[in-house]
Amino acid sequence: MAGIEVSFDAQKFAAEAHRMVQVELPAAIRAGMRSAANRITHQLGLMLADKLDDPVPFTQRGFYAEVSTAAAEPEMEIGVRPMQAAYLQYVFDGGVDSNALVPTADTDLDRYGNIPRGYLAAEQAQGAVWMTARSGVRTLFEDGKGRLKAVAMIVDEVSYDKLVDFETEVSIAVSDLLPDAVADKLAIAFG
Repeated sequence: MAGIEVSFDAQKFAAEAHRMVQVELPAAIRAGMRSAANRITHQLGLMLADKLDDPVPFTQRGFYAEVSTAAAEPEMEIGVRPMQAAYLQYVFDGGVDSNALVPTADTDLDRYGNIPRGYLAAEQAQGAVWMTARSGVRTLFEDGKGRLKAVAMIVDEVSYDKLVDFETEVSIAVSDLLPDAVADKLAIAFG
C-alpha cells in the first residue's frame, strides 16, 4: 500500500497567518475604506440636494470621511465640517433659531434663495435703515422709489422641523458603498 507523507512548518504557517490577520487584512480593509470615503461623502451631498431646495455647493461638500491609520482595528469617521454643521444643525436636528435674520418678499436673493453676502451692508450704504415695524419686528427698510420696502427682518424666533436623519443617511451611504470597496481591496490583497 502506498502512502503519502505531508509535512509543513507549523511555526512558519502560524507566523504567516498571524501576519496576514494582523497586518494585511487591516491594511486591505483600510484601503477599501479610503476608496469608499469620497464616494460616501459625495452620496451624502447628493442626498442634501434631494432633501433641500437647491443647496449651495459649499453645503453639499460639507461632509468628511476620515480613515484611521493606527495599527488597531480599522475605523472610519464620517461627519460634517464645522462651518457647514452650523448651517445644517436645524436640517439635522430641527429646533428654534432666535434673533433670526429672514428675507422678505422684496429681498434680492441669490440663485440659492439666500440673502447674498454683503447685501445688508450694501443696502445700508444706499440709505436703508433699521426700524421697528408696526408688528414690533426689527426690519431693514429701503426707499423703494417713493415707498418704503422691507428688505430683511430680525424675528424673535424661527422654528424648524428636522428634515434629515443624519445617522440614517450615513448608514445608507456606508451600506451602499463600503462593502464592495472593501471586497475589491481584499480580493487584490489575498487574490
